[in-house]
Amino acid sequence: MNLRSWYRSEVKRKVRSALQRKPDFFIVGAPKCGTTAMAEYLARHPDVFMARKEMHFFWRDLHYGPQIFRRQHADYLKEFAAGNGRARAGEASVWSLY
Repeated sequence: MNLRSWYRSEVKRKVRSALQRKPDFFIVGAPKCGTTAMAEYLARHPDVFMARKEMHFFWRDLHYGPQIFRRQHADYLKEFAAGNGRARAGEASVWSLY
């Protein structure tokens, strides 16, 4: 393998990896129980990436409007691509208990 093909394969691997980043943990709770505060505290840590709150990907039975839902799996995973390189990625939602 020459340097050019190695470089191309590395770039492809990193792009695939960035698009496939998945959450390592979820913060679940009810409204007004501190999920926002916990997400903000964790986001301050240099090794933790917190995706946008309230994506509702797993709760398709909640019908509050299409603008807040991440219906497609690829769109959901793109939310975590910015955290590539950090040790952990998480998501927070107050509707997880319903």
